[in-house]
Parts: sequence; structure tokens; C-alpha cells
Amino acid sequence: MNSLPSFTLCTAAALLLAGAGTAAMAPHLLRADDPPQQTQTPADAADDRAADTDADGEESNVAAAVKVLQDARYLLFERRSVQATLRETVSMGPRKFRGEGTYVAGQYPRLRLELSLEVGDTQGELLEVCDGTILWTVQQVLGPKSVAPEVQVARTVISDVTEALDSTMDVPETFLIAGLGVGGLPALLASLERSMTFEAMRELEEEGRKFTVIQGRWSDEYLKQLTGGDPDVQLPAYMPDHVRIYFDNQTQFPTRILYLRRSEPGARAFVPLLSLEFSDVVLDGPVNDELFQYTPGPDVKVRDRTGEYLKLISEAAEKGRKPAAVRPDGSVPAGAK
Repeated sequence: MNSLPSFTLCTAAALLLAGAGTAAMAPHLLRADDPPQQTQTPADAADDRAADTDADGEESNVAAAVKVLQDARYLLFERRSVQATLRETVSMGPRKFRGEGTYVAGQYPRLRLELSLEVGDTQGELLEVCDGTILWTVQQVLGPKSVAPEVQVARTVISDVTEALDSTMDVPETFLIAGLGVGGLPALLASLERSMTFEAMRELEEEGRKFTVIQGRWSDEYLKQLTGGDPDVQLPAYMPDHVRIYFDNQTQFPTRILYLRRSEPGARAFVPLLSLEFSDVVLDGPVNDELFQYTPGPDVKVRDRTGEYLKLISEAAEKGRKPAAVRPDGSVPAGAK
């Protein structure tokens, strides 16, 4: 059966937000021998120049960038609801694919994510629904020779996964493994805060809207984990080395997240590997509770993925630890103070 295999750090860190599906829609996209293709908007190119200038700047800029990220994360957790259109573009050499759908979050960690994907002649649908207890993942794949979509349904016990995350918060990979389905955007921002060193910030006006743009690179400690501590080891071509986040100044919502890689070592220009665009954002609006419910049909085989998540998290945690900080919602796990 064709499938959208579960996201893991080993698949591609460039696809952090893709959670359970988009990268795996076409594993052949992730070959490391394909050089990235450089495609940038004028605003992105301007950000490259500003980021390189800011990266050599003062420590106050670093602290300010981190504060922007933290404030946005805390505010997201406090929101009664978030509704948005999500567009995702993955570009790795000549291979590209796009996904479009919706992101709906209720009270943490309730969430509904729907994405329609196309990779060549293959079409796919991804649905993730979390009611706060169970995360359901439904994947449908329709190949060029398929008569009907092939469907896979999986369930994950959220409390077991979040408990494992609480005990391994010192290892950023564990949040990457959990994906967007576990905790949504607040959890994503938390993982970026822990794994990235944000060293550049600038203000941007685009189509009459003002944004604060921050940029970070893998922290030295996290980069050691990725390379095994060998400074001569280069990250695979599908792995980003920077992230750039655009926050709407009016709402502090992260409307754009770019996972970037330098076009070549030491270059000022960056290549976007993954672009996540949130539009039509509605904050604190009414949301139907039924959106966070899912019941599989009587004849559907359900695979329990809880054990798979726990195994991946445990293996990632063995790489090394440091004192835990905060959960995605800003609280501190028991015993971590």
C-alpha cells in the first residue's frame, strides 16, 4: 500500500511542521544528492542581506528576537481558537510539491489539520484530528493507476506522548518527532526556541502590513547532535540550517515560516527548502467542537502508533540531556525546577 509515512527527524528536519504526512508523500524527494534550487522573492533576498548584517550585531538583538518568539508562543497558547488556511511548498532541487488545507486549533492541545497534496501523478489527503485525548491520523493516497484511494487510519494516545515529551524536553528532536499534531503551533515554536539560536531581527512592511522577522540557525549544541560532533560533517542537502519566521505586528501570529539553507557554504543568499504560509487567519472566533472529533468506520483497520512515537522519543532522548525548561504552554514540568 502507498502511504504517507510518519514524520521523523531522520526523514528531513526541513519538514518540521509537515507532521505526519507531507514529506513522506514522496520519499524520493528527500535524496541528498539533489542540490537545492534557489528561488526567492525580493523581500526574502532583502531579508538575507539584513540577516547577515544583524547576525554580527549586538546581543540585545538576540534577546529581542527570542522575546518576540516567546511572546508569540505564550499568546498562541492562550488563544481560545485559531483558524487559518495553510499553504506549504517544499523545494528540493528539481523536485517540488505543494500542499494546501486548513489549520484549526482549539483549547490546547485540540487541533484539526487538513492538507491536500500533489506529487507528480499521485494525490493525497492528510487529516489529523486531536480531541485532547486521542490524535487520529487519516491518510488517503490516490496513485495514477489507483481505482480508489488507499486509506490508512492511525491513533495515538496524546497523554502518553506528552508525558514522554515532558521528560525529554532537553532534547529538541523529541518535539520534531511529535509533529504538528501534538501541540500545534505552540509546540512547534517551542521546539524552534530550544533547537535554534536566533540572532537576527528586522521590521518589514509588505502590502501595507507590518511584520517582525526573526532568523535563527541551529544552536551549537543541537548542531553537534546532528553531526555527531564532527565539524567536518556536512548536513544532507535536504536539511535546513536556518529558519526565518514572520510575525504579524498586530496579532503576533506567525504568518510565514521558512526553513532555509545557504546556497553554498559561506554564501549570503539562502535557499528556501520549506515554506509554510498561513492566511485568512481568524483568532478567538467560534469553532464547532465537532471539528475535533473523529470516529473511524466499522470496517476500518486502525493502527495504534503510540508505541512508535514513544520508541522514537526514547531513542532521541538517549543522545544527551540538559535541565528541562518549559512546556509548549509555558508551564514547567514537575521536578524540573
